[in-house]
Formats: sequence, C-alpha cells, structure tokens
Amino acid sequence: MKRDRGMSMKMTIRKMNDVTILDLSERVALGEESARLCDAVREVLLKGSIRIIVNLGEVIYIDSSGWAN
Repeated sequence: MKRDRGMSMKMTIRKMNDVTILDLSERVALGEESARLCDAVREVLLKGSIRIIVNLGEVIYIDSSGWAN
C-alpha cells in the first residue's frame, strides 16, 4: 500500500461532561503533527482537564516516532 505523505494530522477537541476528547484523523508522524498533539495535550492539562481521551479511530498512519517529542 502506498502512503500519501501529503496528508497531515487533523485534530478536533471537544468536551463531554468532564472528559476532554481529542479526535485525530489522517496521520501522526514525527515533526509538526506530533508537536501539535503534544501542545494540545499540554494546553488541555493547563486548563485543568484531568480526564483526556485521544481518539485514534480515524488515524490511518502513525510512524514509529509519531509520539516522540
């Protein structure tokens, strides 16, 4: 399967009761995508959320460095 390197991560952040949900789609890779994800989690934590779900249901690709930052 050929991967399109042009797709970048898409992210929406929503609240459901006391849970913050980060919905991700497309791809997560080292660089801009992983930095955006780390920044978003940091921001949610700074706002006082302690219950966080990272929804990867629509992610089609995560490289081996996708979570390193």
